[in-house]
Amino acid sequence: MFIYLYYTGLAVLSFCISALSVGSISFLFAWIGLALAIVSSAYVFKKPSVFRKTQYGTIPFIMSILLLPFIIGVHLYNIIASWFDKTDRIHHIKYGVHVGSRLNSSSLLTLEDLNIKAIVDMTAEFNALNWSASAMEFEYLNIPVLDHQSPKIEELRQAITWIENQVEQGHPIVVHCALGRGRSVFVVAAYMLAKQPNLSVREVLENISKIRHFASLNPSQLKTLVKYHNNNEIQFYKTACLIANPVSGGGKWLESQAQIINQLSPHFKLSIKETTKEKSATEYAKQAQKDNVEIIIAAGGDGTLREVAQQLVNTTIKFGIIPLGTANALAHHLYGNVSKVDPIGTAVSHIMTQRCEKIDTAVCNNKTVLLLAGIGLEHEMIHNADRDNKNNSGQFAYLEGFFRGFAQGKAYTLTVQFDEQKEQSLTCTSFVAANAAPFTSLLAQGNGSPNVKDGLLDVTWIKPSDGATSKLIDFAELVAASFNFRNGNTPSNDNSNIQTELATKVTVKSEQLIQYVIDGEVFEDDMVIIESNPQSLNIFMANE
Repeated sequence: MFIYLYYTGLAVLSFCISALSVGSISFLFAWIGLALAIVSSAYVFKKPSVFRKTQYGTIPFIMSILLLPFIIGVHLYNIIASWFDKTDRIHHIKYGVHVGSRLNSSSLLTLEDLNIKAIVDMTAEFNALNWSASAMEFEYLNIPVLDHQSPKIEELRQAITWIENQVEQGHPIVVHCALGRGRSVFVVAAYMLAKQPNLSVREVLENISKIRHFASLNPSQLKTLVKYHNNNEIQFYKTACLIANPVSGGGKWLESQAQIINQLSPHFKLSIKETTKEKSATEYAKQAQKDNVEIIIAAGGDGTLREVAQQLVNTTIKFGIIPLGTANALAHHLYGNVSKVDPIGTAVSHIMTQRCEKIDTAVCNNKTVLLLAGIGLEHEMIHNADRDNKNNSGQFAYLEGFFRGFAQGKAYTLTVQFDEQKEQSLTCTSFVAANAAPFTSLLAQGNGSPNVKDGLLDVTWIKPSDGATSKLIDFAELVAASFNFRNGNTPSNDNSNIQTELATKVTVKSEQLIQYVIDGEVFEDDMVIIESNPQSLNIFMANE
């Protein structure tokens, strides 16, 4: 008999008793009937989300109260069933992977003895224990599945990929459901099939049942597992190389490492590389390409992101960014203002969608540009914000350099050519060619916010100003422009000190050595050539 018929029958019976009763008895059975009706509908429509169990394993208080009669009944059933099971609650299967029944506070000693470091919770109907209250630390993943049912293939891949990441890190892991017979066995069997695809479903289940004698899939679960296996769907998600700069942003990687890895682990097989003085992000990216890795994620400041992206432009490799720097301008431009509030969470959420878009990059003197190349004030601002200053003051270090340079107004004489136009001489305090720039990058905003998908460079230069009033007007113009979206190649007002141009290629010469900045990194050359590279980078970005 389908389990939903059992819950439906009990719900109908409870409603009948409620209708024939009065007072508190009527209310009690109406409550029981409602809880069972909700659970029955969850089974009919295969919606474990009815319990609203969070990624941290907690069921919201309101749902716990609403479904309390069902939850109490399930607890009692499992207590009785566990009492008849005289064998161990947790069994080691292979590779450090264990199968277990629902964990409780008395399981702590067993977990400690087995050196368990990670937990996969396959239940939808139970709150996970508050492991933070114990002295032990666990990695935790919840894949909510209703009792007697099976995970969807996407959920199964998330579970086995997460397990593989834990195994690769040397973390013994336990997969549990209510009694450790069905849902947890289903997942562990799938993991073994992913590790040893030459085995049959029967062989894997027999190997598990030799260790955990009462492990048994019901006919529906067995049929689903066989179907997944026959269709060659039981596979780990693709490997992603995560390249992290541990010194970016004053050590944000060390603070956020566990959060990042735990969130990405269900979606990618992770190969984690940390840059050092001896091994750069460029070297790791090149090695990942040689290893035919299809996904590379860079965690660091804009300089680190550019360093990795330089190896990925004009390839099919998917690129993920996790901003850990001081400014994080690229993430701000791509993901919006919410990225300033929660830069890591926002970026990771885009990566987890696994949806990509192609964006423009640029090339400046054979170096990849994600954001902008700047001469003058942009260079002064970056040059004056050293590592200690950025670590101590964050983005205020850049602001301090900006206002100091803007007030001084040092002028530069440049010979500039836009595309095939005639060369022209420009005297300016700032010259910026931008591929992408958020509104906080004021020096790139003379013609509004750059479009990272139009194949054009947005060029902004500022003429020298005399007097504090004129400089304040220039600053106000930049601020006003930063809140606008560019609408075509709007001609510059010749009377304004803020001048703009759109071009696919910009060549800059000077009688002196040119000091310039690319995405926060300082360089110098006798000539600067900046050229757009349209639709050249395949980056994780959810359509919104």
